[in-house]
Amino acid sequence: MTTSITLLWTLYELARHPDLQEELRAEVAVARQSTQGDMLQMLKMIPLVKGALKETLRLHPVAVSLQRYITEEIVIQNYHIPSGTLVQLGLYAMGRDPGVFPRPEKYLPSRWLRTESQYFRSLGFGFGPRQCLGRRIAETEMQLFLIHMLENFRVDKQRQVEVHSTFELILLPEKPILLTLTPLHSSR
Repeated sequence: MTTSITLLWTLYELARHPDLQEELRAEVAVARQSTQGDMLQMLKMIPLVKGALKETLRLHPVAVSLQRYITEEIVIQNYHIPSGTLVQLGLYAMGRDPGVFPRPEKYLPSRWLRTESQYFRSLGFGFGPRQCLGRRIAETEMQLFLIHMLENFRVDKQRQVEVHSTFELILLPEKPILLTLTPLHSSR
């Protein structure tokens, strides 16, 4: 369910940003042509598609927060935190913090193309020994889905209503996201 929610939000964002959708489509087309359809090689050549998924997880994380009991005392920015303390990281709040992400209200997959370390900014799957076991499978599955969608369909919103998140154990769209998929190639 979590991958389907992430993909739904990604399609929603691409429908809201048709120029970006075309940019991703062009990236996929170049990857397909230069690899002659070798999907394993294509997956290595779509950094903007991967950035779109990270950007979706930044703005629309499935989990609201990550929690860990720390095993040894630490000091972070002059705050002493004793061993055994439950520490919580607010993914939703962090994703919208201008101190962490410049222009946080903007959907900008290109922000993930920068060379500086982005590791602890992209935490949609958690981190460390307790990160999601299916992370790599889920990321690959979502990338393959987006490649297929971008090669075959234009995605548009059916209505000009903004959709926000609501919390129901995980973050979900507050109302149905209605999209129109228009085939790019006519069927014969």
